[in-house]
Amino acid sequence: MVGITKALYELKGVNLFTSHFVIGCKECNLGFTKTHTEQIDSLHKWMNWKNTDYAMDRYRTKHTQYIDFLHIIDLEELESVLKLIVKNYKIENPYSDKIDFLKNTFSYTIWELEEFIKNADIHYLGQAPNEDRYEFHTFYDRLSGEFVDYAIDSNFSIDYYKQYYKRVIELINQIDFEKKEVETVKSEAPTLSDLINFEQGQELVNQIKIKYKNIKGKRLKLLLLSLQKLDLLPQERMGQKFHNACKEEFNWDVSSYEAMRSYVYNEYTDNDECLKMEEFISNITKRTEHK
Repeated sequence: MVGITKALYELKGVNLFTSHFVIGCKECNLGFTKTHTEQIDSLHKWMNWKNTDYAMDRYRTKHTQYIDFLHIIDLEELESVLKLIVKNYKIENPYSDKIDFLKNTFSYTIWELEEFIKNADIHYLGQAPNEDRYEFHTFYDRLSGEFVDYAIDSNFSIDYYKQYYKRVIELINQIDFEKKEVETVKSEAPTLSDLINFEQGQELVNQIKIKYKNIKGKRLKLLLLSLQKLDLLPQERMGQKFHNACKEEFNWDVSSYEAMRSYVYNEYTDNDECLKMEEFISNITKRTEHK
């Protein structure tokens, strides 16, 4: 229980949606971490470019306060995490209320996200050479007299992150803190055929298992998009449920949920495969309807 208490206490002082690198601190030293990650690699490429490129003279790291890598967490997954945090907080603080809960857990996250959302001075700065995973944006912080950089997934925009963080704040503020935990008999998770909006859903699933045996990751994401395009699956909050159902239904490794979720549809490279999937699925549904 000590570990849970410490983790809950530490929530109060961090933003859950950023990896925070303060210039001059040990976290920014190349040899500090023995773990190689995309973020660490991109961070040092960016810092090196800021310190060597002629056009970046104004933005050198000596003029930079910190660099934040911004994160996006699937909203369905986030809701599950929030419920777990509430549950553990109430165990540790049985006489607390929602105001205390938000103050002692997400106050800094909410404050920093709100500051980011309303900051109209953030502008695009660039990408380091040989780096296509992240692009960097910045603004001049007048209080510190230094720049603050934001690293974002190059597939998205700053406005995309701002709209996403607005939704995050809504979810946090809408937490039902007073809801009582009720002991219930765990119901079976829905199967893939349960999720699919088609009367002969199991027949369709059987054909998918044959046609797309060993599908995983990127192609599993394309299958999800194809089923949604044909209105066979809901558009919202379906990613985790779909992946869970596939993991149970298919007799092969479908890889992690993150591998599927993080893949971003590319109109130029993925369109043909999605059209073929849609045609195959559509033909199956038409054929089974007329049996």
